[in-house]
Amino acid sequence: MNIQTAFPSAYMKAADLENKPINLTIERVVMEQVGQGADADDRPCVYFTDSPYKFKDGTKGWVLNVTNSKMIGAYYGDDTDNWIGKPVQIYPDKTSFGGNIVDCLRVRIVAPAMDEKTPNINIQDDGSPF
Repeated sequence: MNIQTAFPSAYMKAADLENKPINLTIERVVMEQVGQGADADDRPCVYFTDSPYKFKDGTKGWVLNVTNSKMIGAYYGDDTDNWIGKPVQIYPDKTSFGGNIVDCLRVRIVAPAMDEKTPNINIQDDGSPF
């Protein structure tokens, strides 16, 4: 048993991914109060249309940090309404926090997979050096 998965959470954490990246589609981004007591803070949380990670009656959210929000914003713009329907890949990583190396989640933008409806464009080499 992975002790990191022994304590259920309403939010995604690195242990949920079992050391594998996952491609997801953004459904919505909402501000939620995260943490308890003096540590409670309003943070942006991302929910996905195709997430397999469940908590109680719903899907787990992903609490954004500054680094991950800037990465998504660099590709899809600063207005989170423009992120809806966009693909991302979430992957487990490590970061420094409070003098320790800890597990974290990171994001990268990946092109959606081609399917039968996606036209197959074949580019021919015309010999041009450009």
